[in-house]
Amino acid sequence: RDHTNGQMFTDAVRGATKVVYGHFDLAEGTEAQSIKSFLSDGYKIGTFANNNTNTHDYVSWNWDAGTSAATPSSSYNITPTGQWVNPTASFSITGYTGNGTASQTIPHGLSVAPDLIIVKGRSFQINWPVYHSSLATNKGLFLDLDNKANTWVGAGDGVTGGGIQTVNNNTWTTAVGSSNDNNVNKSGETYISYAWSAISGYSAFGSYTGNGNNSGTFVYTGFRPKWLMVKRTDDAASWAINDSERDFNGEFGNDATLLADSHNGEFTSSSLNVDFLSN
Repeated sequence: RDHTNGQMFTDAVRGATKVVYGHFDLAEGTEAQSIKSFLSDGYKIGTFANNNTNTHDYVSWNWDAGTSAATPSSSYNITPTGQWVNPTASFSITGYTGNGTASQTIPHGLSVAPDLIIVKGRSFQINWPVYHSSLATNKGLFLDLDNKANTWVGAGDGVTGGGIQTVNNNTWTTAVGSSNDNNVNKSGETYISYAWSAISGYSAFGSYTGNGNNSGTFVYTGFRPKWLMVKRTDDAASWAINDSERDFNGEFGNDATLLADSHNGEFTSSSLNVDFLSN
């Protein structure tokens, strides 16, 4: 929070100590002193500077993907190499190896169409493609970039490496860009994907149009949020993250914000403020 270390992603499919950075396109690395182990009620950290420098402040956001590994479906084009699924929270983590073939289906395990999918190549340097259900067909974003919504298929928006095309209750399908689908399906390379679908009263995914007013736009979620990530889609802008556990003052004004596509620490700004309401 107070230093320029950025955000680390770790998960049970890849295993403790395996790290990718949300603000970089770098390949996965092994940091023995980062997240050393996952526990039933938390996790154990080591002395890695990005998560345990003396006197530095940190924030951790955690999603429950179940209590044990799932058995992935082998009925589709690509069979996951590992998968954890929590149907109650409607969240899954899936590891797979690309085969380099166009329009491949990959099971996500949720039994309902995801509203958000984030993918990262583990074994090589590549960006983070993001699917969101509120975007137009064949449109997507990159978690590590501030670009507007991109067209995955063909040469649209200059996306050469493709992305996430169609999504249904069982799978999502890889999309070929202007020259390949390396963002999600390069032959022989390993990937990790995270998928969420909305649950009424628990999680929400949607879109809104800003009004430019100081009091902002009311966005209905059906519950009081604890964590919020917002990205402008019609023009370049960073991914702003706010949550109720950091310097959130309970009303509009000067809330501490982190940017998913930046390694910088948190900051306050009059243009990046939210008020978490009960609905």
